[in-house]
Amino acid sequence: MSQVATFLSEHKWETAAALATAATALVLLRRATSATKRKSVATPADTKPRRTSTDYYASSFTLATIPSLVGRVAIVTGGNTGLGYHSVKHLAFNGAKVFLAARSKDRAETAIANLKAEAAAAGKIIDVEFVRVDLGDLKQTKDAAIALAKRVNRIDILVNNAGIMDVVTKEPFKLSKDGYEAMFSTNHLGHFMFTKHLLPVILKTPNTPRIVNLSSSATWMAPVYGIDYETLKKHNPAFSAGNYYGQSKLANLLFSTELHNKYGYQIAVNSVHPGVVDTELIRPDRFSLAWFFFSLIPKRWILSLIIGPILTPEQGAHAQLYAATHPEIDSKNIRGKFIIPYGVVSDDHHPKGMDKDLAKQLWDFSEQVCAKY
Repeated sequence: MSQVATFLSEHKWETAAALATAATALVLLRRATSATKRKSVATPADTKPRRTSTDYYASSFTLATIPSLVGRVAIVTGGNTGLGYHSVKHLAFNGAKVFLAARSKDRAETAIANLKAEAAAAGKIIDVEFVRVDLGDLKQTKDAAIALAKRVNRIDILVNNAGIMDVVTKEPFKLSKDGYEAMFSTNHLGHFMFTKHLLPVILKTPNTPRIVNLSSSATWMAPVYGIDYETLKKHNPAFSAGNYYGQSKLANLLFSTELHNKYGYQIAVNSVHPGVVDTELIRPDRFSLAWFFFSLIPKRWILSLIIGPILTPEQGAHAQLYAATHPEIDSKNIRGKFIIPYGVVSDDHHPKGMDKDLAKQLWDFSEQVCAKY
């Protein structure tokens, strides 16, 4: 026993990593086997596995291809961290006035200070301003959008980037402040409300303004038939947290589809899948088993074993920066599309993601919800 104790003492981090990896595998196995025992919702992934496209990462887009954005006004939700931070950075570094929309003032101001320090080190001066937006609170989101719309006479770029992915949790169903499933409310309804009240300014912006909605390949985890509206208020035991997340990402794609159908002649609207990115989007419940494992060894390392290659947040921002800035969006008339890393048009999404009837149904539902606030 003393030899074992000595070994463990001398190799405590290696031991912790091994235990965490083994325990993670057991948790995943347990979840997989329990999923087969309970009734589960049918998704497109059941009958048509998500394609691993050879087109991924094939684009010639690089950060160096972003044109001058001097005189342009951009808004990025969730701009204080992850994909949003790097989107704000490269929009601002290329001359745009950027409004960083986020819930936390402290975190946003820290992000802006870091961005300005990076800019100074690169010999640049940037113009980035914080706007408080809590997408989980529809009334606050509406008020913030109306106030912002009064301050600007143009909005060239709107990147609806913010989101939550509460899938590493014991409770798959949680309600937002407004009483809707939390991921759907934040990821879709909040952005619908925000965009709705910015549209008058966007529509009068000269040239071709752009709206970029962050979707995901996780649309494949939504129900095979589309959005299940009954689950937005009441938990369906057949739904996993992954199904709820996938449904919210399908809503992002359908929102883009209807925006394009309504305004595609004036606005270049596209959805993007950023790739599998190591961001704060995955936030396990504090003191949960997953939280404990991620505190022992890097989350990125664990996820790469399970999912495959993991992109950095800056790499993950490439697809939305492409959709927001690249000249060929106009020259090739890329509108109403689904874009994958690092700037490739793809149909690698839920089969119902561009269904016009479902897109209109979601729009009408969202209008009814937002009209209450």
